[in-house]
Amino acid sequence: MSEKEETKVGVYICHCGGNISDIVDVEKVRQELEKYPNVVVSRRNMFMCSNAGQELIEEDIKAGKVNRVVVASCSPSLHEMTFRGATRRGGLNEFLYEQVNIREQDSWVHSHQPDEATRKAVSLIRGGVAKAMQLDPLESIKITTRKKALVLGGGVGGLRAAKELAASGIPVELVEKSPYLGGRMASLDTIYPTGEVAADLLNSLIQEIISNSLITLRLNTEVVEFTGYIGNFNVSLKEIGSRGIIGKLDPRELRIAANACPEIIPNEYDFRGIPRKAIGSAKPGNYPQIDSIDWNYCTRCGKCKEALENTERIQLEISESDLIHLTAGVVILATGFDHYIPYNGEFGWEVHPNVITLPQFVRMMSPGGIFEKKFEWHGREIHSVAIIHCVGSRQADGNFKPGQNCDGMLNEYCSRVCCSASLQAANEIKERFPETNVYNIYRDIRTYARFTEEDYYEKASKNGVIFLKYNSTSLPEVVKPSNSLRDRRVHIKVKDQLTFCQELEVPADLVILAVGMVPSNQKTLINQMKVPIGSDRFLLEVHPKLRPIEMASPGIMLAGTSQAPMDITETSAAASAAASKGAIILAKNFTELEPFVALVDPEICNGTGLCVNECEYMGAIQMVDTIINGVTIKHAQVNAALCKGCGACVAVCPTPGAIDVRGYKLGAIKEMIKAFVEDVKL
Repeated sequence: MSEKEETKVGVYICHCGGNISDIVDVEKVRQELEKYPNVVVSRRNMFMCSNAGQELIEEDIKAGKVNRVVVASCSPSLHEMTFRGATRRGGLNEFLYEQVNIREQDSWVHSHQPDEATRKAVSLIRGGVAKAMQLDPLESIKITTRKKALVLGGGVGGLRAAKELAASGIPVELVEKSPYLGGRMASLDTIYPTGEVAADLLNSLIQEIISNSLITLRLNTEVVEFTGYIGNFNVSLKEIGSRGIIGKLDPRELRIAANACPEIIPNEYDFRGIPRKAIGSAKPGNYPQIDSIDWNYCTRCGKCKEALENTERIQLEISESDLIHLTAGVVILATGFDHYIPYNGEFGWEVHPNVITLPQFVRMMSPGGIFEKKFEWHGREIHSVAIIHCVGSRQADGNFKPGQNCDGMLNEYCSRVCCSASLQAANEIKERFPETNVYNIYRDIRTYARFTEEDYYEKASKNGVIFLKYNSTSLPEVVKPSNSLRDRRVHIKVKDQLTFCQELEVPADLVILAVGMVPSNQKTLINQMKVPIGSDRFLLEVHPKLRPIEMASPGIMLAGTSQAPMDITETSAAASAAASKGAIILAKNFTELEPFVALVDPEICNGTGLCVNECEYMGAIQMVDTIINGVTIKHAQVNAALCKGCGACVAVCPTPGAIDVRGYKLGAIKEMIKAFVEDVKL
């Protein structure tokens, strides 16, 4: 639009299927806006976001009727891109468009005040019109991208994402901080819903990874520095330490070394079940199948080395490794989850030896586990098993306390997969050891996946599993009977909601706690990358429906249980989505960013540096020297790729007009406020 061309605003008001029009008198609003200066078109439609609604905008632009567009509808977070697209298709710069929220900010919050809501709608739209009249045509910011992806995490989510990125022809750096690939899946026997052997599926996926020349695998490696922006993330990696064992010890040598090691540590492969030594062999599901030392627990006492007569194949001295520097266009976070660890005494945990967690039980039932052939616990046959649901999930203030790995916070969310896993365990017990009594003590059964209720819940009922329902105000209590010398079982006291809150006491030779999922400890990485986390401490996506695998920082995606509790199928789907998004970004040698960033006028800026101090995005604003009219002056300069357009710099700048945010200039905001406060009489 030329400078002399008259500003012609089109206003388009949405009924939102009644969400707006049931409260707001949309026709009155339309008529009032029609009278407003520079508004040449004022229309309403049942659904402005529909094809018919968008065509109204496109046709008015093409006919030359309007050169500014204001849509009054729902939140811009839902349909801003929809209406921008309509504006662009009509032949107008897409940033000459303003959206006004008269649903969430008006009709929904004033549902019992229709007259006031109608007047407020007029005021809000007038403000949008006033701002639209001040808008300038903008262009997206183009950033050159490096065609390489960084995937952090070597579990099934990270493996799947790396595989699909490589299939798109994109080089991938796959980084895993442990010595092995496979993550939690490596500890499973079979997977739902197919019942296939987890190790077979995992090994097939791993073989595809290691045989792909586009994938660089880095084990025992962590991120030590992270800077940059979409298309150009600068990452420094460091090898945590060698495996400590050169080559592979034969079973006899490894047994001798392990027997000599004084450090008894939790066995993460068995979910802290059967303890192990700090030096040991790879477990069956691990890749690569190489012995290693756990440096988190090894004290470098040298006794393992002495037991093998100082063999040179054990190296306890770790030389400082060089940093690995690389640049990636996109990053996928597949950092996984941890199992909830109950606090001491929670349902008898760490108090009664008869109490274990469901992940531990799954390992014990797997091939090679202690329950593979005999259903015995501490030398005594198991006749009854109690499975307690929702341990570490759906907690609320009152009867609950935080677990050992929850940063002092309760877990209010549902971990989703625990019910199905508990029922699957109950069915497996009844099928392999049919004389065993199995009790499922639950708050609610949430077998949410397709066919799961039939496959697990109904099957458990037919198998004779007994269900007892408790509520959050009266939790089950695991106690040891007074005649404990004769009775080695524990007893679970529960007020059963199915029998009108009758208190029942269930004897159990084994109590299984169905623990939920908690986020893995990634505090250092979160601080380095400055990525947001939700109230549940999982990594937070932009929008659960519109942008479900993207983070607020462009170019960083989520895959699997780093984001929320998921099963393997869901994790794989999320990883595929993240890989697809990454491939789209890297398909071209550039990417486009929103133009709503800070802009400095160097002739006005007097170089106070207050904006730099206030900005929370590292590198977004820097002080530079510039020669203007032969004089060197210091002023602020914005890196458009890093700026988020928050406006904090504008607020602290003491010089009017020295810095502004494109699309949200102070002059436009002032006109908007003036329009808001104008008296509206209907």
